[in-house]
Amino acid sequence: MVECCRQDDPEPVKRLKREMAVALSEEDYSSAARIRDHPFMKLAVQIMEERLAGRETEAKALQVKLQNAVKGQQ
Repeated sequence: MVECCRQDDPEPVKRLKREMAVALSEEDYSSAARIRDHPFMKLAVQIMEERLAGRETEAKALQVKLQNAVKGQQ
């Protein structure tokens, strides 16, 4: 469900997606679950789900929320 990496993903999300790919390839499911449960990843998944459902307005609002969350971490 989480493809690596969308051009519009913030850098922290790209990093998390790469870490997820490594964790899964190494069958490190506890690390994969920790990454999956990260707030940035949860928002990224919600954005993708909204886009797949054709709800671009909601996806854009979530994208702004994700960008603000990332800025708050820096």
